[in-house]
Amino acid sequence: AMAPKASSRQKFWTSDLAAPQAEICPGDVSLCPMNVPKTVALHTLGCKLNFSETSALARLLENDGFEKREFEDQADVYVLNTCSVTENANKECRQIIRRIRRKAPDCTVVVTGCYAQLKPGEIAAMEGVDLVLGAAEKFNIVQHLKSITSQ
Repeated sequence: AMAPKASSRQKFWTSDLAAPQAEICPGDVSLCPMNVPKTVALHTLGCKLNFSETSALARLLENDGFEKREFEDQADVYVLNTCSVTENANKECRQIIRRIRRKAPDCTVVVTGCYAQLKPGEIAAMEGVDLVLGAAEKFNIVQHLKSITSQ
């Protein structure tokens, strides 16, 4: 029963992310020297399913040469796996993104999970979010990161 419903809402990564703050500026590549081992930190909000998905995402990224860091540490990429819309999902998401940005202003912030699936526009509009991945795209995270850092 886990199969994502086929709907036109899965292409978060294009038209419905046209919010101004979420535009990916090709000029930012200078921040990402490709020869340095890239680091990634992942954080999970919510349920057990999310924790196992976060582990799977971490493995994908590590297989691609990312070095895993603690979420409290400095990293090049932060992945936030969100739970569905609880009262605090929006607030919690914003607070975490603000904390990340203060700590690592030049990093890439990726938001995925149920909340990203349900409210992609809301997340894309948050300041500091670079990439929103819905259920269908989250396991293509490596390709998406490559395409936004190599433009």
